[in-house]
Amino acid sequence: MPYLSDLGRLTIEQRALILSKPIWRMRRFAAMLGWNGLQLEWIRLSPEEAASPNCSVVAYYLTTDQKLRIQINEIPAGQSRFHQAIVVASRNGIGVFDWHKFELFDDDDSLAAEADRLRPWLDRQQFRNPKRRAIFKKEHPELLLVTKKRWRGKR
Repeated sequence: MPYLSDLGRLTIEQRALILSKPIWRMRRFAAMLGWNGLQLEWIRLSPEEAASPNCSVVAYYLTTDQKLRIQINEIPAGQSRFHQAIVVASRNGIGVFDWHKFELFDDDDSLAAEADRLRPWLDRQQFRNPKRRAIFKKEHPELLLVTKKRWRGKR
């Protein structure tokens, strides 16, 4: 997982691209949906993998919990306005579902409206609150993970 201290491994152009990302604006958007601790991460592509010099590093945002997190990707990579987000909630027995596209607006009112539009799918409390989680599971049985029933020493 790259940190800002790892910027030294990037080229000057890649470093400038990472430092230009709107991390504080994205954190504000994520907080509107109940997600804290959003981090900017990146993958450095080889010259063969990169579609252009602007895409030699792919930036994305995510929270650190592997079993309940939000991930946000740029679409297309290399710009900072349009994104897609997904929630991973395997801790709650919910599988991966569709990506949800959104625009990272500059003004707070438009950003709040975008968060409200995505709240039915991306709101963290929906996965943390037992009552809301039960409703979500009932409304979306196709997203439930198949789990093994635990046998407590009995057969």
